[in-house]
This record gives sequence, structure tokens and C-alpha cells, in this order.
Amino acid sequence: MPDRRNTIPELPSGLFRKHRQLQEIDLQRNDISVIRRGVFRGASAAKMLNLERNHLERLEENVFAGLVNLTQLNLARNRLSLIDPKAFRALRQLETLELKANRLRVLTLTRQL
Repeated sequence: MPDRRNTIPELPSGLFRKHRQLQEIDLQRNDISVIRRGVFRGASAAKMLNLERNHLERLEENVFAGLVNLTQLNLARNRLSLIDPKAFRALRQLETLELKANRLRVLTLTRQL
């Protein structure tokens, strides 16, 4: 099987602002090490986000703002060791969260009602 790897290092703020119709965002197998707040603003139709096999080490508060209809989030096989308890605050429709093969020792989630 050929190596289907890209080398995207980061996602610019507002990247999805003009792509409101996207249902799936597949960014697996890249070199993404940081996701800045605001990257996903405008991606409100997205149901699936795949960030598997990147170089993410931490997720900051409200990093997924804008993904209000997301149901599936794959963060497997990164280098995550720290996730802010409010990182997933915007993901009110989330049904599946994949975190396997990271460096997490503790995971604390909060639910905003």
C-alpha cells in the first residue's frame, strides 16, 4: 500500500471560513503539531474530523469552536499528553472520540450545560 502522507505543519486561522458545506474533514497523516483557536470557525456542517497520525502534543481550551455538528473526532496516534478540560466544549453533538495511542496519563472532561 502506498504511503498516503502529507506534510501540512499547521492549519491557518479561518481556514474553513469559506467552506461551510464540508461534511468531513480528513487531515490524517500530516505533520500538524498545533491547532490554534479559530481554525474551525465556519465549518459548522462538519460531522467528522480525522486528525489521526499527526504530531499533536496538547489541545487548548475551546480549540474545536465552530464544529457544532461534529459527531466523530479521531485524535488517535498523536503525541497528546495534555488536553484542556474545556477543549471539547463546542462539541455538543459528539458521539465518538478516538484517543488511542497517545501519551495521556489523565483525562478530565467537563460538560457545559
